[in-house]
Amino acid sequence: MISSRNFERRFATAAVASIVALLSFASGAQATERISVVPGFNAPVNAISEPDSNGTRYLGGSFTAFNPWGTGSGALTSITSGAVNPSFPKVNGSVDVVAADGSGGFYIGGGFSEVDGIARSNAAHINANGSVDPSWNPNLNGYVYAIAVSGSNVYLGGYFNRANGGADIRNYAAAVGTDGTLDPSWNPNLDGGVLAIGVSGSNVYLGGSFSTVGSVPGPDKTRNNAAAVDATTGIATGWHPNLNNYVRVIGVSGSNVYLGGGFSAVAGTPRNRAAAVNAAGNLTDWNPDLNNDVYAIGVSGSTVYLGGFFSTAGGTARNRVAAVDATTGIATDWNPNPSDAVLAIGVSGSTVYLGGEFNTVGGTPRNNAAAVDATTGIATDWNPTPDSSVRAIGVSGSTVYLGGLFSTAGGTDRNRAAAVNAAGNLTSWNPDLNNGVSAIGVLGSTVYLGGYFSTVGGTARNYAAAVGTDGILDPDWNPDLNSRVRAIGVSGSNVYLGGNFTTVGGTTIRNRAAAVGTNGTLDPDWNPNLSSAVLAIGVSGSTVYLGGEFSTVGSVPDPDKTRNYAAAVDATTGIATDWNPNLDSYVFAIAVASGDAGSTVYLGGEFEAVRGEDRIYAAAVTTNGTNPAGTLTDWNPDLSDYVFAIAVSGSN
Repeated sequence: MISSRNFERRFATAAVASIVALLSFASGAQATERISVVPGFNAPVNAISEPDSNGTRYLGGSFTAFNPWGTGSGALTSITSGAVNPSFPKVNGSVDVVAADGSGGFYIGGGFSEVDGIARSNAAHINANGSVDPSWNPNLNGYVYAIAVSGSNVYLGGYFNRANGGADIRNYAAAVGTDGTLDPSWNPNLDGGVLAIGVSGSNVYLGGSFSTVGSVPGPDKTRNNAAAVDATTGIATGWHPNLNNYVRVIGVSGSNVYLGGGFSAVAGTPRNRAAAVNAAGNLTDWNPDLNNDVYAIGVSGSTVYLGGFFSTAGGTARNRVAAVDATTGIATDWNPNPSDAVLAIGVSGSTVYLGGEFNTVGGTPRNNAAAVDATTGIATDWNPTPDSSVRAIGVSGSTVYLGGLFSTAGGTDRNRAAAVNAAGNLTSWNPDLNNGVSAIGVLGSTVYLGGYFSTVGGTARNYAAAVGTDGILDPDWNPDLNSRVRAIGVSGSNVYLGGNFTTVGGTTIRNRAAAVGTNGTLDPDWNPNLSSAVLAIGVSGSTVYLGGEFSTVGSVPDPDKTRNYAAAVDATTGIATDWNPNLDSYVFAIAVASGDAGSTVYLGGEFEAVRGEDRIYAAAVTTNGTNPAGTLTDWNPDLSDYVFAIAVSGSN
């Protein structure tokens, strides 16, 4: 049996494949209907409604954009709007670092083998016009994680040990001219990876996970995780901060070198994940004191912006990004509050660009990339919506280049809910939720949404909401649940909700299932009272079928309240019927087909037995009066993996 957390993970990865199967089903006898002509969303679709009277289907999930561009792992965007340039060259692997060339183009590094179909091993130069520089090709044999451009030199760091296709030894660091020529003498020769590079005057500062630098002139070549080497000769200087763990990022401003990473001490002095060392190699008093690793630094005037995995700075709550005073290290009031890790920072004028693995910034939906005001920390309208993590940001003139693990960016904004008409085109319906949708039901001119959101169009709605087909939020329908809604069933004047919640309206107990009228009033009697989460609901006539993780239904009238993973309850009273498939594990999907001889309930999930008989992940149980507990049918697809969605059409 899998945990609820593992179910979420399996559901997220399997949702798209499951929905593809659903797309081929017709509504009723309309066998030619297909909504698979939809170009697509940038993240999983978890719920699809039946079509309304106009043939429109409503979709919910974790997506934030419709019909995004296929960009590969790098995308060029407008510095103001975030609009994506779809013609910029695609990269076929991860882009982990970006550096502007000063002329509108960018040097990129990472783990790739092609740029725009042209062979480039882990490093490339893209010209301002979008062409791949034909003469610049270091051809390194390992990942590139750091790039710094200074004059006619491009300094590279990473986990390579050969350049020029293996012809030249370069252990973890190399210098290549802007003309593409490998510097024959610049060779620090480290014993471990270089993750960060900063240049100031005649010094090149290196950070990473190394312990020695071979070019140190004396016998003691120790340089723990940070070193400075001459920008021309590559020979190490005496600058030796001696950190006790890796350095992931370097920012240089004036006489200070700002370091961020996973360390907790500099030359034996406590410095948690961030420190400043001056040009003489002396540790300063600057001490932001982060409680987790730092992956990004941006320096602008008297402010240092830090990004990473931390949740406090100097004891002050700061989720994954903070602005600290460049002299004291004390956190300012600036607090964008992204929902997950910040892995890249770019500063341009009054705007701070963030890249990472988040999906909201200050409660505003922003997938993996956002721009926030440098003073207020509030997210701007800039929204390129890459579909996976952003690890690098380069700002140049009127453009921002993003690098990471994504494959698409751009498209039309649609935060977690969207509508597609019968022709497969996106409509203007746009509720704008701040988190994912797991379930959708349509009744008349109202779309009922359930999930793990807390706002709809900026208005508070905890886990469930009703939005008209005109896109207007119903002001009266607000169940106000205390946890996620996973399933919705609609019938007559009732909306049946299932999920993880235990209260409705803030105080009324409803364990995992509730009925709310279309007028927004909680049904005072309908209370199945299940022992664990409800993941699926099917409504047929006077019966509501429930599937999920539960093992008991409190409304069973007799002493034995056992209902393992599936149950049927009266649609009016909420009292459980005798119907009892008694499965051995979770039910994720339910569909009911009614006929002259009664009804058949189709079940899908992770179970492997129904009443002790083999039924691998799918089964059908009748609901006829001959056997009130239901009869297991011979229908047995015998599948190879879990079922997350079921639809019935005619005899299929």
